[in-house]
Amino acid sequence: IVTYFDKWGEWEAIETTVPMEVMGEDYSTRTLEIIKGDDHWKIDLDKKTGEHYTLARAINPLGVDVESLSDELLGKMNLEDLGEVEFLGYKCRKMSMKSDKGTQMDYVMWGNVMMSMEGEAMGIQTSSRVTSVEEVAPPQEKFEVPRDIQFTDEE
Repeated sequence: IVTYFDKWGEWEAIETTVPMEVMGEDYSTRTLEIIKGDDHWKIDLDKKTGEHYTLARAINPLGVDVESLSDELLGKMNLEDLGEVEFLGYKCRKMSMKSDKGTQMDYVMWGNVMMSMEGEAMGIQTSSRVTSVEEVAPPQEKFEVPRDIQFTDEE
């Protein structure tokens, strides 16, 4: 997964490639998600199809502004602030979230950017982590919706 941000996070492009081979057959997938404000495009680059929809943008996977979390909101969300940690050379905030439905996740956040997530959701171990950060202006074409895609609009 490669993620590009621009406009201070208002625009995001997420390229995902999943290599998969089953009995010698290639079942790899390539997808692209472009978010510009509340406009979202989810695109299957192999099938040349996609969907467009409008949805209020979440600030991050936790859905809250991590930099301004109050103790009261931490308690309401079952979040525990585990303090500051360093991740890839950045000062980050580590948080733990537990739910009564058996979900337990640890997050490492750099501002409102999730750098690492690890835990268990519905009995399934899951993890995701940033492997590198480049603080450069991303190529603007990363945020352009490809012209050769057949879109369906969702409400």
